[in-house]
Formats: sequence, C-alpha cells, structure tokens
Amino acid sequence: MADDPYLPPAALLLRGLGITVDDLAQPRALVSGPFLRHLISALAAAAPFDAGHYAAANPDVAAAVKAGRIASLHHHFVTQGYFEGRTPCAHGAAGHAAAAAAWERAAAMAAGQFRSGLHVRLHARSVEQAWVQAFRPPLVAPPPLGFRGGPVLTDSAEDRRLRHTRYGQPVDSFDVTAAIGMALDVEATYAGPAYHHFGHILSEMVHRIIPGRRMFGCDRWLLVGTIGERPLTGFAELPQVQQDILHFLELPPERVHVAHQDMRVRTLHVVEAGSDFGFGPKPGYLRDLRAFSLPRLDRLHGDEPGFPRIYVSRSGIAHGGNFLGERYLERLLEDEGYAVVQPERLPFTRQMDLYRKAELVLFPEGSACHGVELLGEGMMGRCVLLVRRENHRHIFERVLAPRAASFAAFSGAIPLGTIVAHPVDGSPLDHLGVALFDLEALQEFLRAEGLARLPTLDRRRYFEAAAADLAGYVRHHGDAGSALLPGAVAALHEGFSREAQKQLRMSAGAG
Repeated sequence: MADDPYLPPAALLLRGLGITVDDLAQPRALVSGPFLRHLISALAAAAPFDAGHYAAANPDVAAAVKAGRIASLHHHFVTQGYFEGRTPCAHGAAGHAAAAAAWERAAAMAAGQFRSGLHVRLHARSVEQAWVQAFRPPLVAPPPLGFRGGPVLTDSAEDRRLRHTRYGQPVDSFDVTAAIGMALDVEATYAGPAYHHFGHILSEMVHRIIPGRRMFGCDRWLLVGTIGERPLTGFAELPQVQQDILHFLELPPERVHVAHQDMRVRTLHVVEAGSDFGFGPKPGYLRDLRAFSLPRLDRLHGDEPGFPRIYVSRSGIAHGGNFLGERYLERLLEDEGYAVVQPERLPFTRQMDLYRKAELVLFPEGSACHGVELLGEGMMGRCVLLVRRENHRHIFERVLAPRAASFAAFSGAIPLGTIVAHPVDGSPLDHLGVALFDLEALQEFLRAEGLARLPTLDRRRYFEAAAADLAGYVRHHGDAGSALLPGAVAALHEGFSREAQKQLRMSAGAG
C-alpha cells in the first residue's frame, strides 16, 4: 500500500485553491495561482516520461542538467517544461498516437489555427495489424444488407464511434469467418469507402479526412472498395467524381491505396467521422472545414465571378427524384434575377465556389444539396430548401442550415410517388419518385420570404411543362429497362391528373 498514489481530501484541495464547494457552481472562480500550478505539476509528474527523448528534444535543458543548474530532466518537465509545451516522451511511437494528436492540436490552437478545441471531441485510435474487409455488394443499402466491410472494429463504446454510422449508430458489419487475402505493409489513415455516387460520397464517405490529417499527420490514405466490382488499386482507378473530391481535399494520388480485397494493414489510423448521415456535422467540425476550405477555394477560384441569387436545378435529371415542371419555374425565377445552375455540368469545386459567393441559394431537395458538405461554418449566405419528401427534410436541413447565415424551408410538395422498384427485392425506390408543386403555397412562401414574386405565374403552363416531364420520366425508365412497380405507371398518371385538375379549378375560381 505504501506505493499507492495519495489522494488528498477535497477540502484540502479547495482550501489550497482558496475556494469553497459553492464556488464550484459559479461560471468563474478566483483561485490561488501558485497552488493551481502545484496541482497541474502533480498531474504532469504522473505522466509517462522518457528521459532520452526529453534530452534529445531539449538540448538546452540537457546542457543545464549536465552543468548542475537543473536538478533533473524530469524535475524540469514537471516544474517548467510542461507549461512551455515540451513533450515528455515520443508520442508518435506505437500506442501514443492519441497523445501525439492532443499535443499537436494544443500547439495549433496556441498558434491561432483554431478558434476552439471542440474538434478534439472526435474519437480516434491507431490499429496495429488492422484487419480491413472489402465491402460486400451492395455498398449502400439499409443494414444488414449495406456497409458489410471496412476496418474490422469491435462493439466497444469507443469503436462504435469509429465505425460507419448513420444517425449516430453503427450500420456496418463484418464477416469474421473470412480469410485475409493479402498484407499491406504501410502506415495509413482510413479515408472511407470508394464509391461513385456524388451525394453519398459527400454525405458519409469523406468526413474522416480533415480530422484524420490533423490528428495523425499521416498523409498516406486507405480507401476500401467493393468485391465484385472492377478492382480498384489506386487513385487513378477511382470514379472521377471521387477523384475530384479527394483532389480538393489534397490527397496525394501516389499515396492513396484502395483495398479491393480483405487484407491486413500494418498500421491504420482511424478517426471518427466529423459528420454523420442523418445527424449532420459534429461540434467543432465546421470550424475545421472552414479553416481548410476557405483558403483552398480562394486559391482555386478566388478571382472567378459568382451570382447573387442561384437556383440549383434538377430539371436535367431524367430518372426522377425531382419536381415535375421545374423548367417552367426556372424561367420565372430567371426573370427575377436568379442564375439557374445545373451542378452536374460544373466541376465540383466550382459548385462550392458559387454557393459560397451567392447571397441566396435556393435548393430543391436532392443530392446537389450535399455539394455544400465541405463548406465550413458561415461560408454560405441565405439558404432555402424546397422539400420534396417531408420524412427526408431533416437530412438536408442538417446539412444546409449549419453552414448558412440564415435558413428556411418550403414544405408544400405534392408527392406522386415512384414507378421504380428495387431490382432485387422489388421494394419501391422512393428516392426516384417525383412530386408536383402546390403552386399557391409556393408563391405565398416565396413572397413571404422575400425570395420572388412570380407575378406571371400561369398554372396551366406549369402543368403542361409538368406533363411533359412526367412523360419523359416514364419513357426514361422504360428505355433503361428499369424494374417497375406493378400498376405504378397508371397510378402515377391518375394522381397527376387529379392534382392538376384540383389546382386548375382553384385557379379558375380565384379568377
């Protein structure tokens, strides 16, 4: 028992600090500086200490010890060096990556790189001889069918934060009976899955990169591919959309590995994603994004002009997931000074640049909303969402609102449903559904928010444009050989006709 650490009574500590228990309930309390320093020194004395590292890293201290001016290296660290930011051991060694990250973040904060330390709440750890499984198809699907692969982690509270999550809960799973195919003898940071879909990449597959770089300082990266697809071994084989995103994030192509089979990785650094699909960005992450993305976009597009008001169009997308008759609305908005932008025709970084330079961006619900995912805190002006599916509103709102100076959402959509079925289980693919605008509610919303007046809005012309879009939607999936829901095409036409007649009658009555 003689070697057990001594814990003094709380009353003794409080008396030394010159405060009472009641003072601890106050936002601020005046304490004894010398005694507080003594307590901090006691904490420092209990930390791991490597005299060899300390002497090599601090030759001035080593010389002073040799000359007899300082009692010992450890005494200097405890009484002075710790307060000067000197490290007690080689934290970069195996098992000390988290400590190294803490010291690096503290130095960055002291240098003014961060406005707060909130980003340190993200969990991270280094895994030696990490087992990584290539994803089993399909990669993106509700559990247990989707996200079967990635770094094989445990179900501990800490590891659950490191796994692929949605709404704060892990959705990944692993095949513990699978054989390991190969060994990758590198130290790397896990970047996320390799994938082709713009919205899913940005919403849930890139948010480890900036915190991972800052926490570990290892600029070699690992992405994980999907078994059964074309084998991906490096950056050049990734889908172009993912290459563009990773290029913006400054991942060196020659230092990107892609796991296309199960493997062991010598050292894999894994950090909790800074943003979660469904819950949105975590505390402090948007500040880190701003610190990176603002100067990065300035270098890429700083001198290029923007537009004060932008409408982000989905009218060029034939497979669905949009509002019918959108082209007609676009013409009306152009008459009121909006620039209509089709993001699929623009480089990814230019999309971001236009959004940050605009005073107002009007987004219809869809994947293009995820084009703001790498914009940081306060990098957008006013942002408005036209909601198509009320049960998905929160997903897009949690992406857009935290990045904008102000946010509003319109909920007057008339959903018509989808005609497309999942090719495997026949379930409806709701994300490929279509909707109509409630024109009266839309005009009222735009006017109330000071967004547009739509003085020449003609309901008959809108429904003519919507009917053309409906025909194109059905034709597209027929030509593509999509699996169709039984009876869905007829039901879609019936629902469209019923809603058109209703709104046109209201217009005639108002006239």
